[in-house]
Amino acid sequence: MRNLTRLLLVLAVVSLFPSGHLRAEGEADYLTTYYDADQQAVGWYREDCDHNETWDGTQDGVWKEIDATSCTIPGYSSTYYHKCNGVWVQVGFIGSSAC
Repeated sequence: MRNLTRLLLVLAVVSLFPSGHLRAEGEADYLTTYYDADQQAVGWYREDCDHNETWDGTQDGVWKEIDATSCTIPGYSSTYYHKCNGVWVQVGFIGSSAC
């Protein structure tokens, strides 16, 4: 009986997750772009809905923009930050001198 229970449990898991992977999908695909004092892009970082991470260039700057695209429903947002005294402060646009 114990072996039958184990077999049924294995079959249930395989039928629910045929790839063998339990997928933990993120809530959004994030793209962070970093800008220097001249508002030129100097680097970027991306984490997609499957939590894969890619990046290039400098991972710091004077400003940054975070673009988020929903993984589950149609939706998109952009948020902007200015680095003030070593702390990221949310602002309305890239180039804002607000701190």
